[in-house]
Amino acid sequence: MQRVMRSVLPPHSALSFQVQRDLPSSCRDLVEQQLTFQSCSSPDQILPEASLLPTHPPPTCSSDLLSGALRRGEFRVHYQPIVSAVSGQPVKAEALLRWQPAGQPLVSPNDFLAHLEASDEMADVGTWVLWQACHAAARWPGTRVAVNLSEAQFSRRNFVTTVKQVLRDTGLQPNCLELELTEAMLMTGSCYAARALRRLRAFGVRVVLDDFGTGFSNLSCLQFFPFDGLKLDRSLVQPLQRRDARSLTIVRGLVELCQRLQLEITAEGVETPVQLRTLQAMDVPLLQGYLFARPQECWTPGTTKLAEGPERVKWDSHF
Repeated sequence: MQRVMRSVLPPHSALSFQVQRDLPSSCRDLVEQQLTFQSCSSPDQILPEASLLPTHPPPTCSSDLLSGALRRGEFRVHYQPIVSAVSGQPVKAEALLRWQPAGQPLVSPNDFLAHLEASDEMADVGTWVLWQACHAAARWPGTRVAVNLSEAQFSRRNFVTTVKQVLRDTGLQPNCLELELTEAMLMTGSCYAARALRRLRAFGVRVVLDDFGTGFSNLSCLQFFPFDGLKLDRSLVQPLQRRDARSLTIVRGLVELCQRLQLEITAEGVETPVQLRTLQAMDVPLLQGYLFARPQECWTPGTTKLAEGPERVKWDSHF
């Protein structure tokens, strides 16, 4: 798995692209068209995740700096609500890992995750996030919490036992916890993974396939592993902004597939009213993105309100 909590963690920051001139013209045109689209300035433009944009030179990150960060209390957990497409009310929230070195501002996940994953502390940090998220969610009656797993954490043979113990210690009901996994981490030791997921679901914990639509997403994953839900990656959601016919067909087909398999589907990376209305028309039940709320450290269900500014949207039953 390539991240501690990469959906748990907003995945993109300001990037610069250079189109290779030796590409075939059709490919080059497609890339340039996409970059032009993403830099549009209309009221419905794709909004950058401002919390990750560099406003100051980030501290030099290395495994040495991260070593002991958990012991020093430098990690934080922020929460981003996932809302009902019908009412706009939060149904659950996703736990997002943040790092704030002593005397420094928050560091973008893009600047430290790779180092953390390469360290021996990855699994312990993941367990800490799980405990923090469950402890917080125990005070959210009727609202679930979603926690992304790291490969190092999930591959521990006592992982299921650890999850059960965390739930007992925090008092969170198992059906209020969702564990998000990517397909890549399930492919290593698939038999172990399938058994672990079945044990978790038997205990009442919900299991969700995360980042579906990235890499080489394989539909056989939905057949072999027991899931309660699926999250559409932002790479499938963003093209809906320009009403691309191919993208509409793909997303509509995936939504219908999930409905037939009785999988709860969530669209992540929703950033404009156009995307919202399109997903509502497809009967996607749950939505997540900066259009609704940004991650907050001290979040509770009662604090969620629609984002201010050009991305603000008025909920209307006639969408």
